[in-house]
Amino acid sequence: MISHQIDCIYRLVTCPRIVCESKVPFHELLEHMDQKSEINKSYDFIDGKMIFMTHQFSKDFFEKGNFSSIPVKIANTSETFFIMLRVAFGTFYQWVHFLGSPIEAKNYAYTLEYNGIDDSERSNIYKARVVSIDETKNSIIENSNCLSMPFRSLKAHFVDQDRNFRYSVKIWNMKEEVKDEHVESGISDDDE
Repeated sequence: MISHQIDCIYRLVTCPRIVCESKVPFHELLEHMDQKSEINKSYDFIDGKMIFMTHQFSKDFFEKGNFSSIPVKIANTSETFFIMLRVAFGTFYQWVHFLGSPIEAKNYAYTLEYNGIDDSERSNIYKARVVSIDETKNSIIENSNCLSMPFRSLKAHFVDQDRNFRYSVKIWNMKEEVKDEHVESGISDDDE
């Protein structure tokens, strides 16, 4: 019963859009987000492929420093992820939400990489496991289950004069990575 509750497609989940507090059945979440125009862009998910992104901060948001972006969707036929970005009370937060159960989420990890402006050698790399859609945005921030840094540092080092923030994200299936290592080493699944 507990396993069913974790994976049930009728379980209620909170919309990942920061300003939306709607709770919807898991299986209706994408439809809810499409109806509300709550997806910014969509990218194809290819396991382990680096995706380069640019986010332009509006002048008003950039100066006030309290806002959230519309989720960016990365998906293929079986997996869907959302890149989340929030600035609150002078702190920048970013994470990858996974449209799946907490058990499935344990299989995926991601890397966020920020490179300095003006061809500086400054960079910031953050690696973590994806966060299941079952975890709310508030708990993610409260539990520090995401990248965080002072927004003034992000602006000083990683945002250009046109308020463009460029970064890359790579998401990979750790279970598949282990399988690949076993194939290369000659270990079969039967030997485990």
